[in-house]
Amino acid sequence: MFRSVIIGPDRGLSGRLAQALEATGYVAVNRTIEGYPNSLDMLRALRASAAEIVFLDIREIDRSREIVQTMEQERLSVQVVAVHREVNAETLRETMRLGIRESLWEPFEESAIMESLSHIKTLLDRKPAQYDANSQLFCFLPSKAGVGTSTVALNVSAALARRPDTSCLLADFDLNSGMMRFLLSSEEDTTELQSHS
Repeated sequence: MFRSVIIGPDRGLSGRLAQALEATGYVAVNRTIEGYPNSLDMLRALRASAAEIVFLDIREIDRSREIVQTMEQERLSVQVVAVHREVNAETLRETMRLGIRESLWEPFEESAIMESLSHIKTLLDRKPAQYDANSQLFCFLPSKAGVGTSTVALNVSAALARRPDTSCLLADFDLNSGMMRFLLSSEEDTTELQSHS
């Protein structure tokens, strides 16, 4: 299943697109960004969702150009699909000038979506979407004892460790309970989960 983000100012268009994409069973819409975010917010959203595809409403062509240029500067191999309410020659020209290969127009027909996804899959197989690792720290703090925070932290750490070329350090600072030691059946005070690729 492809991970995706929808960017655009038209809430109705974004909602209809999300429904059509999720109905295929091949695309998960991880986030919908209303409007056109600045570069920093957009990059954070893409990294947080590990998006492979960005569905970009090209209604405002200058703002769309900024977003595409930011992705190119960051060398993200995320695939961009232009989205618009209607197709016309001017919009198609602008889409091509932006370097966007795929386009979807209303109504979002399943056959058109599947054709685009097939082409995107070929591109992603050749060059998967990758995000530079940065030293991120995730803290899991429970509201009270026994709500499952240790289990969530363990599962998130395991999922992160499975990513290629990634390592993850899981540290349990609950000095009273030490649930990680129990959950991992470990006698060690620290456990490092590493990718085995």
